[in-house]
Amino acid sequence: MYSLAAQGTLRIIGAQVRESPGFHTTAFIASNSAYEAGLKTVKDLPGHLVAIPQIGSSYQYALSLLGPKYGLDLSSIKYTAVQSMPNIGSAVAGDKADAGILNTAVTMPLLDRGQIKLLAWVGDEAPFQIAGLWTSTKLANSNKDYIDRFLRAYKKGAKDFHDAFTGADGTRQDQASAPEIYAILQKYVKLSLDQIKLGISYHDPEARLDVKDVRRQIEWFVSQGMLKGNIDVDTMIDKRYAVALP
Repeated sequence: MYSLAAQGTLRIIGAQVRESPGFHTTAFIASNSAYEAGLKTVKDLPGHLVAIPQIGSSYQYALSLLGPKYGLDLSSIKYTAVQSMPNIGSAVAGDKADAGILNTAVTMPLLDRGQIKLLAWVGDEAPFQIAGLWTSTKLANSNKDYIDRFLRAYKKGAKDFHDAFTGADGTRQDQASAPEIYAILQKYVKLSLDQIKLGISYHDPEARLDVKDVRRQIEWFVSQGMLKGNIDVDTMIDKRYAVALP
């Protein structure tokens, strides 16, 4: 997505999920055998084989944030790109990888069955803008009314979700409307209510974008040789639509 945005094909128009403390979108997990051998926390990840969906994914970026936080040498980590979330779960549960970074929907059943160990939630260890809203540059330029109507509808849903699961102080707390939203989630997510409650992610009620983190992501991708040239972040973000976090 960043490559296409840098080429002028796509534009970021808002924010979707953000990894935030207390909210559980993604987990750092370990195999049972690696855990027993000493992989107890995210600080122990150097020197291990970590399963991720693809090289250059947001999950690899999340792990990169642990280096400066804890002074870790991440160069000793090896990655295996297994292409999907279920494959990450299978690789870690089957001892094909020591650790992995996995979304909640796949993590919770494996945890409940005792097939993996939870090291930490990404939101607690490495908050960042994990997902965004984007569209083609052509559509953004040719049909502003369409984009505006989409964003109005999306933000209504984001606010409903936020208000159901977030306290006045911004922490994870069920509110009066939570049962109604849980009922909607259960229609589409093949998890028990208890599992869903443990996996609630954070959505900004106004779909505001963490622009500072987007810049940090671009810098990381460039440093890893995954993006080339001088990347102008400001041209990727369509300020007619996207609102930045203060």
